[in-house]
Amino acid sequence: MMRPRLLFALASLAACAPAGAPPLTDAHRAAIADSVRLVAEGMPAQVGEHGYRGFVPFMDSVPGYLWAYNGMLPFASFDSMTAWTRSEPEAATREVFTWDTMRIQVIAPGVAGFAAGYSETRPDSTGVSKTERGFFTAVAVHRPSGWKFTTAHTSTLPPPQPRR
Repeated sequence: MMRPRLLFALASLAACAPAGAPPLTDAHRAAIADSVRLVAEGMPAQVGEHGYRGFVPFMDSVPGYLWAYNGMLPFASFDSMTAWTRSEPEAATREVFTWDTMRIQVIAPGVAGFAAGYSETRPDSTGVSKTERGFFTAVAVHRPSGWKFTTAHTSTLPPPQPRR
C-alpha cells in the first residue's frame, strides 16, 4: 500500500516541476555572441594603454580562474595573474594588440567559448619593437559586472624563419 502512494507522490511532484530551460534560438545565440565580441573588441585599447595590466578587467576573479600559456600554468588563480601584471613595469610606449580573428561558440545562456588569433607588438628591454603572434582561447561567462574570460589558454607562434 505504501509503494503506490509513494509513486503517486513522486509522479505528482514531477508533474509540478518546471520544464527545463527552452533551447536557445538562433537570434539569442547571435545576441550572446555579439555581446562577447563587443567586450573582446574593447580589450586592445586597454592593453595598448596599460600593457599587460589591461587584461585584468576582462578576466574572471572568481575561484577556479586559470590562464595557461604555451602548455604551462603560470596563472593558477586570478590573484596570481594580477600580481604578475602589477610586477611588470608600465611600458614607456604604447603596446599594439589586435585580434586577427574571433570565433565565439555559445554554449548556454551566460556561457560561451571564445577563440581568437592575436598580434601583440611591444618594445623589448632595448627599445626594439617585437611582434608576437598567437592564439587565445577562453570560456566567457556572464557575471553581474558583464562578460569575463576564465579558463584561458594562450599559445604563441614561433617567429618566422629568417630568409635565406
